[in-house]
Amino acid sequence: MIVVFGPLEPDKSKYNTNSTSVAVNCIPVADGWAPTQLLAPVSDALADEPRGLTLARTSTGGYQIYAGTETNLYKLDTTTVPYPWEDVSRLVGGAYALPPGDQWSFVRYGSRLLGFELADSPQFIDVDSGTDFANLPNAPLARFGWVAGDFLVAGYNTSFPNRVRWSAFNNSEAWELQVRGASLQDINYGNEVQGGIGSEDGAIVFQRNAISAMQKTLDVSAAFSFQVVNQYRGTIAPYSLAVAGAGLIFYLSEDGFYMGGQGQPIGAEKIDRWFLNEEIDRDYLQEVTAAVDPFSKIVWFAYRKVDGSKARIGYHWQLDRWCYSDINVTQIAALATPGLTWDGLDGLYATIDDVDQPYDSRLFAGGRPTMAGFDADTYRLGWFTGDNAAVTLESADAALSVSKAGKPQRTFLTGAR
Repeated sequence: MIVVFGPLEPDKSKYNTNSTSVAVNCIPVADGWAPTQLLAPVSDALADEPRGLTLARTSTGGYQIYAGTETNLYKLDTTTVPYPWEDVSRLVGGAYALPPGDQWSFVRYGSRLLGFELADSPQFIDVDSGTDFANLPNAPLARFGWVAGDFLVAGYNTSFPNRVRWSAFNNSEAWELQVRGASLQDINYGNEVQGGIGSEDGAIVFQRNAISAMQKTLDVSAAFSFQVVNQYRGTIAPYSLAVAGAGLIFYLSEDGFYMGGQGQPIGAEKIDRWFLNEEIDRDYLQEVTAAVDPFSKIVWFAYRKVDGSKARIGYHWQLDRWCYSDINVTQIAALATPGLTWDGLDGLYATIDDVDQPYDSRLFAGGRPTMAGFDADTYRLGWFTGDNAAVTLESADAALSVSKAGKPQRTFLTGAR
């Protein structure tokens, strides 16, 4: 008898032989499961708990990695191994004061990388020539930032959690209302703004209980209008928003996981009840972070479990299947690997025999976006390019043999392979 390890669907009965309730550290493939890889740390430890992580591409085609903590902003120095963190916080204004539970919201605008958080002025640095972040002139305090066409947008403004405000056309430092398209919109439905996904034509604005389209207009005093896309559903975890392509927007809502502005359920009767009622610590929904693995077509959600440890669940959007990993990581993102020379290997490994990765690993290739994250215990940045993780799979409870009448029979198990 063949015992099938079906899709991970803990919401279903444990006697359903077409699914499994336990599949740890493996990812879906067309005809079964494949192993995930362990995190391979390559950086020094960050000074404090990471509260934001992003990748910025320079005008010359290079990559720079930035991370934020409660009080500082850092850039990864890839000239020496293991990679140290360079403090690139603002020189004027003192340490930042990121509110508890919040994370840095990073967005690219032209050659600038901007960081938003509610307690301080938006920060910016030129990724080509800047050495330190600085306060963005004239910009409003906001929890989230995104780009809509040629406009920089700030969402969830101080004292106005349902407000969206945008800059003047092609100028991130000009915010005077009704000048060159700069304006604001208080959205009087759906509760607080939870983030936005920008495009050339506008943006999709997510609130706690609604989703709206931010659309271009021909009005020179107010460049955008707002239209309800979904008045019944939004996201309860703002950093769970992830984009994999046109129409492929993923997020965690009040009753489970969804895709797209119309709210297509992707976790119903599969993992939603298990995740919300048994797995995640609901006091830390703000910590849920999503990132898209560009190679496996999986969007991963990192979160804090009820026992305090960290874990990830992933959704393979082409196979419509879920997976789970208990590797203790936080602040996941798709980051380009810096690349290593043979001479640089001794910074990570004492001897050539200690190298625990294949020599064609993406870690050594450089410039290839790969899933990365911080070790939740040491705060070291690494890529998921290490050894295969230990896998646990459990089948459904099933009778191995039945009588001619179709009733289960006692079975003596002599072997398995």
